Amino acid sequence: MSFRESIKADGKVKFTLTREDGTVKQIMVKNTVVDIGLNHILQRLASDGSIQNFGSQYIDRRYQIQTLDDGTTVTVDGNQSGSTSAILTSNIAVDSNELPLLITGSTIPVDTFITSKTGSTIVNMSNSHSGLTDSDVLSVGVTQFTDIGASANTIGTTFTVAFATVAATSIKLGHRYEILTVGSTDYTAIGADNSTIGTRFTATTVGTGTGTTYEIGSGTGTVRPATMSHMGVGSGTTAQTVSDSDLETELNRIVMGTENQTPPSITYSANFGAGIGTGTITEAAIFNAVDSDANMLCRTTFSAINKGASDTLEVQWIITITRS
Repeated sequence: MSFRESIKADGKVKFTLTREDGTVKQIMVKNTVVDIGLNHILQRLASDGSIQNFGSQYIDRRYQIQTLDDGTTVTVDGNQSGSTSAILTSNIAVDSNELPLLITGSTIPVDTFITSKTGSTIVNMSNSHSGLTDSDVLSVGVTQFTDIGASANTIGTTFTVAFATVAATSIKLGHRYEILTVGSTDYTAIGADNSTIGTRFTATTVGTGTGTTYEIGSGTGTVRPATMSHMGVGSGTTAQTVSDSDLETELNRIVMGTENQTPPSITYSANFGAGIGTGTITEAAIFNAVDSDANMLCRTTFSAINKGASDTLEVQWIITITRS
């Protein structure tokens, strides 16, 4: 039995409607944790995910940056063995007796130097030296989360995965890609195990031909699905299913709070005050962002709650995770 198959999540929701005249109505219903929500839970429970594992199946999924590649390690190519690494330092001396190196990447900080494993400084990457010119420099390996949808390369930044489409002829040495279209490109010549759509690889050289790829992130940065943060209500009446990904007809979505995080349960709460979510409410859901492309944790439908403009609606949502 897989880890996913042994995890079950369910729960209940309590709605408390307080009318303008002070009368109170309460209902309690069960909810459905959807497939996207269960995957979210599993990924939150698991170790931080490597950015290099991202592929097209992650498009439109929302994540939070947990760690960043510190940029101190780059991969050496050319006359060195495949396992050789070089370290960025700020030493000034240059040891011209070392072999010239080809470093993968495109952004080299000012006054950046490369040293050998023994600590001898080889070259100032900001200048030409021993046959190595700036045009040979393609990347330092820092994870660029902005390449896959993030607004900044900062820990804690939440973003929705969105890969840039890159022509085979624009591929950069050392960057990670997933084959989108094959065309006339032989991807095995540039680092891939095969030329099959969906294959992921680290480019060993620029490509040729008409193929296209996704750039899927490089470096050792890690991510997790962004924390559940918003609750929404709507007027849809179609019963919830595990394949749901959004409310049917959303009326309003607001920031929610977390009241209890004692395993195996977590309690979310939200207060839709006067003028918020006004109307006939028949569905509710939890999301990890206010955006329409946020991940949904769970959804429930119920008998109509008619919320007037001056009424308030408190929602308390309990999720319990157990082994099946």
